Amino acid sequence: MVICCFFLQQRKNNKIHKMSIKFDYSNKVVLVTGSSSGIGESIAKRFAQLGAMIVITGRSRENVNRVSNECQQLSPKKLKPLEVIADITIDDDAKRLIQSTIQMFGRLDLLINNAGYAQITSIFDPKSLDTFDKVMRLDVRATINLTLMAAPYLEQTRGNIINISSVCGTKPLVGFYGYCMAKAAIDMFTRVSALELGPKGIRVNCVDPGGVRTNFLNAIGLNAEQVAQQEEFLRRSSPIGIIGEPNDVADLVVYVGSEYAKFMTGSCLLIDGGALYSALALATSS
Repeated sequence: MVICCFFLQQRKNNKIHKMSIKFDYSNKVVLVTGSSSGIGESIAKRFAQLGAMIVITGRSRENVNRVSNECQQLSPKKLKPLEVIADITIDDDAKRLIQSTIQMFGRLDLLINNAGYAQITSIFDPKSLDTFDKVMRLDVRATINLTLMAAPYLEQTRGNIINISSVCGTKPLVGFYGYCMAKAAIDMFTRVSALELGPKGIRVNCVDPGGVRTNFLNAIGLNAEQVAQQEEFLRRSSPIGIIGEPNDVADLVVYVGSEYAKFMTGSCLLIDGGALYSALALATSS
């Protein structure tokens, strides 16, 4: 079995003791929305490496199948993930996703609300309300809907929820008012739902990435040259001079979902290379 571990130095009575932290998700069922690409794909693969039973879902059958096969190869016991082709903005699809998970595995331990949509939304665009509606429907409404449906099963396992938000929920980004508002809503929903679900034994936390190298920039309409320009801008604007990778986010999610974070709920954790305190913007915007 593949186990990620690291060491902490614990000082006690003026002596330093080494404490090994091992992540083992054997027999845990992990549902990752938007897991057919990008950050969601990396999260699913990391949990598969740690022995979890994974639910892969997205709208592209080809991508879902590809990620599922790769997760199976990474799984220590070669566990085959459940594949669910679904558009979670459609209530019947969202319901089928949860029901299929329970029918297949009989339980749910961790819901990761990762699926999201972003598009340039300028107040000067006369069609920006249409874009706003699309962003809110997937990024916010679908997250709330899945949370409500999953909660009874997570109560049974004393499981937890991790919402993938963005630094843009705190720091405004010109031309993206819809996306920024959606992520701010997710941050607040995380805090409120943590208060309501805590007494049920369910932890709810949020991970807020900054610039991460995925297909995000292509999806919002930038060409290859613009993508390269933007990634370089993000790297230079980071105090530590790097751009994030999907695995960076996946590693944090693994920790937050583990027993080592059992005292953490209602938290929104930045993993942004310092972007909150830098000049975050679209380098290609005018």
